Amino acid sequence: PKWSSFISVDPLAEKYPSISGYAYCANNPVIYVDIDGREIFIPNIAGNPQGAENSKNRNVILGQLQSLSNNKLELIKTKGGYIVHDTGVAYKQNSNKSLHEGTALIAGLEKSDKRVTLKIAKENITQKSENGTSTIFFNPEYEGEGIANQDGTTGRPSKIGLAHELIHADENISNNGKTDNTAVKIKNPDSPGKGLILNDSKAFDRDEMNVRIRENCIREEQKVPLRVIPKEMP
Repeated sequence: PKWSSFISVDPLAEKYPSISGYAYCANNPVIYVDIDGREIFIPNIAGNPQGAENSKNRNVILGQLQSLSNNKLELIKTKGGYIVHDTGVAYKQNSNKSLHEGTALIAGLEKSDKRVTLKIAKENITQKSENGTSTIFFNPEYEGEGIANQDGTTGRPSKIGLAHELIHADENISNNGKTDNTAVKIKNPDSPGKGLILNDSKAFDRDEMNVRIRENCIREEQKVPLRVIPKEMP
């Protein structure tokens, strides 16, 4: 039998000091699969890892991610959950769409040496660590009813909400855990609180402004109304 190994050091080798940096799948490829030491991770929730609730959560997250990419995504079992793997192969159901931004976003997160963890929750929020890793909490049932669009409508599909949080994670990686939290003074275009002046980094900061601009790139290729980007006030 052939013994597989990385031809360069595993990018996450420091996380596993007891295992050689050149070892593939912790030297147990039958049990574990490791694409290149990087990962978008969906952890198991409480209960049976192979139970109905865990399976439902995984499939919901995978389905939302897949709707953003032209590449076929798959789940690979690993310790404590599943890794989302971008196969690089065209996904036939999205062949009639040009999803350049979403495809690049997901592929880039997978190739990063920082873990992005995805969990289903009651709200959409990204917890960013100073080391560049992120945990995304995502509600697949929330369609942003109070979010203002440029055509006068409100709301957006839940997949756009996931993309927004993925962009936050990407910004955190790109800035090595030091995203720009400088307060940006704006008039809030969304409800509730529409028209209120926001001048506090906890309410609205430069990072959020950057993410909303990138979100519109995803919206455009998804043929979803563009979000209102608030104008900065003096």
